Amino acid sequence: MHPYIKDQTLSWRSGVVLERQGTKALITETYGIPEIVIKVKGVETKELITLIAESFDSMYKRFENLKVKKLIPCNCKTCRNLDDPSYYEYMRLIKRKEDKKVTIECDLSYENVEITSLLDGVFTIVKDESEFVSHRKVALKAFISYSKFDGEESKDAVNYLEDFKSALNPLIEHNKLIETFDDTLLIAGEDWDNRIREELQSADIVFILVSNNLLRTKYITKTELKIAFDREAEGKCITVPIIIKDCGWEDISWLAKNNAVPRKGNTISSWQVKFKSKDQAWKHVYDEIKKITEGFLSKEFV
Repeated sequence: MHPYIKDQTLSWRSGVVLERQGTKALITETYGIPEIVIKVKGVETKELITLIAESFDSMYKRFENLKVKKLIPCNCKTCRNLDDPSYYEYMRLIKRKEDKKVTIECDLSYENVEITSLLDGVFTIVKDESEFVSHRKVALKAFISYSKFDGEESKDAVNYLEDFKSALNPLIEHNKLIETFDDTLLIAGEDWDNRIREELQSADIVFILVSNNLLRTKYITKTELKIAFDREAEGKCITVPIIIKDCGWEDISWLAKNNAVPRKGNTISSWQVKFKSKDQAWKHVYDEIKKITEGFLSKEFV
């Protein structure tokens, strides 16, 4: 949806403000609740919310097992003045309309509300299909699994976590194709285990910075990677091992089954074997991840 982001300062991790032809939409995700709320105001509210809904629909189709409920706010005399009105499931309204039902009762006011007014009051038909925004514009959520001894507590003065994120900068900051999470984003006092599990459950891609440090960290192998590989088996995400240091990862069946980067058994720490510089090694990683990301977004990834 980013063509409609007119002010980049109004885009943050859990929300964004979109603007189209004088109409604005606030889209927010409440932390800890699997819910996205869309509020629209302006002269062409129906047109903008239709575009947003279509974009979300195209995005959801990438996940076969994802269950989504689309809720329509009640527009009865009582609810239209409430911050938290009654809601109806969109598909329930469609079913009632197909069954020749004219109205539906509001759970708050008990008023009979016309179904057509609920449906026609929210969505409309956009004549110019070129206005629909492709799901390619929606950033993929990426979780980075790594050992702290390869990051901020590295003993060889190389922070592989920051080097990796720096290499992906064009995908993260400039093209907004990936939105990354790692444990350095945890807040003091936060339930870190719960947050990590939530981020893994919502991740599209899990990057694994592989080293002996990572392989001997039980929380990573027993919790993070178990969640990641279980979700991958269900078709809910993909995992990408990044081999940062020489180790016996190829002898671990659940890890070796995935194609890793750098290719052909090369590692970042031993870049001299294959690459002219460490920067070239990271550029190779970037190129491979760019292919994976673009393939994922265009549904070409298998």
